[in-house]
Amino acid sequence: MRYQPDGAFPAEELARVIFESSRAKRLGRVAIMGDEALLEALTRLGSEGLDPNKDYQWSGVLVQRKIVKPSRRVVVGGYTEWFQWYMRTQRFRAFHTIILIEPLLAVSDKEYGGYIDGLLARLMGKVYRVVVVARGGAPLLVPVDEPRVSAVLRALLYGTRLTRSELVEEASQTLIPLTEEMLAKALGRYRWRISKGHPRLRLDDLDEELVQGMVVRVPPDYHREGQGGQIQRLFRRKKKFKRELAIPNEVLRERVLEDVRRSGWVTVPYEAGKASGWLDGLNRARDSRLEAIYRKHEYVTDEQWLALLSPSRKQIRRVLDGLVADGGLERRLWFREVGRPALAYVLPGNLPFIERRCGQCAFYLSVRRRCRLWWLVNKKRVFYDLSWKQAGSPVSGFEIHKMRYASRIGPHSSACGRFIDKKRDHFRKAIPENCEICGEPVRGGGVAVTCQHCKTKYVRFRDRVKVMTAYEHEYNRLYRAITGSDAKADLEAWKREMRVRLPLILEKRLIEEQEESLDALAEEEARESEEERPRWPEFNQALQEKVDNLTQTSDITKRLSVAMIQSALNGTRRIMAIAKLYPGDVGPAISLLEKYLSLIMNEASPTKFLTYEALAMKHYWFCYGAAMKKARQWFGPRKKSRFVMEFVGDPTGRARGYSAVDAAINYLHQRRLRQAERINAEVGIIGRCDGFLHRERYNSRRIGLLLDMIDPFKFADREILLAVILDSGLSWRDFKLETDRRGLTFYYPTGAAKAKLDQAGVDADNSIMRYQGSEMRLSEAYKQFAASLFQELNSLDAEFSRANQFRSEIPVAQ
Repeated sequence: MRYQPDGAFPAEELARVIFESSRAKRLGRVAIMGDEALLEALTRLGSEGLDPNKDYQWSGVLVQRKIVKPSRRVVVGGYTEWFQWYMRTQRFRAFHTIILIEPLLAVSDKEYGGYIDGLLARLMGKVYRVVVVARGGAPLLVPVDEPRVSAVLRALLYGTRLTRSELVEEASQTLIPLTEEMLAKALGRYRWRISKGHPRLRLDDLDEELVQGMVVRVPPDYHREGQGGQIQRLFRRKKKFKRELAIPNEVLRERVLEDVRRSGWVTVPYEAGKASGWLDGLNRARDSRLEAIYRKHEYVTDEQWLALLSPSRKQIRRVLDGLVADGGLERRLWFREVGRPALAYVLPGNLPFIERRCGQCAFYLSVRRRCRLWWLVNKKRVFYDLSWKQAGSPVSGFEIHKMRYASRIGPHSSACGRFIDKKRDHFRKAIPENCEICGEPVRGGGVAVTCQHCKTKYVRFRDRVKVMTAYEHEYNRLYRAITGSDAKADLEAWKREMRVRLPLILEKRLIEEQEESLDALAEEEARESEEERPRWPEFNQALQEKVDNLTQTSDITKRLSVAMIQSALNGTRRIMAIAKLYPGDVGPAISLLEKYLSLIMNEASPTKFLTYEALAMKHYWFCYGAAMKKARQWFGPRKKSRFVMEFVGDPTGRARGYSAVDAAINYLHQRRLRQAERINAEVGIIGRCDGFLHRERYNSRRIGLLLDMIDPFKFADREILLAVILDSGLSWRDFKLETDRRGLTFYYPTGAAKAKLDQAGVDADNSIMRYQGSEMRLSEAYKQFAASLFQELNSLDAEFSRANQFRSEIPVAQ
């Protein structure tokens, strides 16, 4: 971050960076380092000055019990003060964002520069973001002598032990570069220590004393007899806390068994918190067991007594494992809703969850990552129902836990006892007389028939019938067993409550103002619905053989992958420019895209092409979603939000998605696909087949060749769409909303949205790009590419080897 052109300090821009960092709860702690004169230019921003002797805490037992007030998340201090704090506490990951104000001036100091440079090098690999504020200009000439190198190495080794290679690697990150000769000379004076069979470097007592006093050179009279304490220590390293008091395991054993019998299952973190609260209550009641422990020790500090009332997780785990060894409990692996798996301790034969996963349950919604059943119970009961405490309650403790976390359940989470294995959508020859799912008679005619009992749909597709499974009958039965009421009635009641909120009222008024324009388009949509659905061309076996032959005898697969990742890189840069995204948020994505491009050009094998392409597009979609947030448009995870497995009679309903942006992108992609199919037929590529990258394994419709050819051109459609949305030309109000068979809302364009999207597609077709050495419209470039590919497919001979290059140019989004 540079100073302003007039030389003023960029206080407002720096304040914005601090504010954005402090909004995130887990990545919101900011450390600001600078000289006192420069720090005065900063606004307060709810910050506090650094105290090198203070232990800053934002969570933990003391903060949770409100014994210690949590520290502020923005701390400001000088470089020497920060050096003393970091070296004393050894908490190099305590702050996530480090802001360095004129760091070169600090590291060029003759007295403390080496120590500060070593501290900054040590922090570089342990923080989330580093912001440097500097004036710029000519680099400073700092003499690198032996005392400075020794000071840097002392700062890197203080409080830790490193191998020689690790120390050299960290020393290479200093702001003032160090030569290899000086490093080798300075490393020779440190002692070796054998640790687990590996030699590691460490500081001796003299070096530690020099660091604690921030002294570069040893005083001349230090080694004289009786003169060993001449170095004034500015700080001392904080010693690791050691527990001297502990609750007997027999006392905890009784409490743990009582908790397991009451709740049915426990984990180590849960039981540690429960035991801590129980001991706190005993302490207030002056329990005799705690008083006996107090009388056994002559001197008990407040810190040791607080540690006694908070048993460690290690001790709780020992108690639980002892109960498992005695046969009183069983240990099972529990896959949590969010996060890593954990060990659950349960009574023998009383496992609260089953060995299945929520992702396979009929009530799990992968797009929203939630359980449909427990989510509605949670909305209806607001976390708890007093009747569930009574004996014979239909809801267990584990199911109450599922209800509380119903809105954030991963697909690999352990399933509850209400699990129903879902049957995947599939095809059959004809509509059955009785429903496959519930066994009730199926009545009705037309293109789509719906079972009135379980809501399973049977949709006719040419000569087959697609079965779209649903389990509404099981959903209603289980919901009634849990709450005693009807699921549909409770859902409608909750929706009515949500409609009374002010934002929804304002949105409803805006929609009512547009009713006339929407009604005027109803007739046009009705006419379009009568049009025949487009049909895919037939599979062309001769074309497939030519494509396979070209794949085996040329490098076209690699060149297509390179073109795709290069297009993603260029498209990401264009998104950053159009939406004016903050470079610090998009910079890591661009760096990774450049890395994938280098890997696929130099080292990747053909089996890795699609892998690198998928990784590159993941970062592209992240930046695209960040740009959509500036327009206040929700953009779901592209991999899941773009597929809506529902039948819609409206022709525009073919482009549907679980967000309005996904539906718009699907419409533009389908338009590009139809246009490419028409142009291919004009140049002579008739029919469909697998492509060079998209094979039958990844695309069951055998349109892989079309997908390979249009992938770089779709970036133009998405870029035009982004510009239209940022200009408020398209929003979710231009789309129709419907509910799928699992209760999720999906979108598809109305007539007004269709006209806007068609115009966006035309603008993309008319955009200018460079291809084969000349500038032309995008649609013309695709036509020339298709013609050159057709010529290559028809000019193959047996002598054409892989060493030859594919002669035609591959289009790249620019």
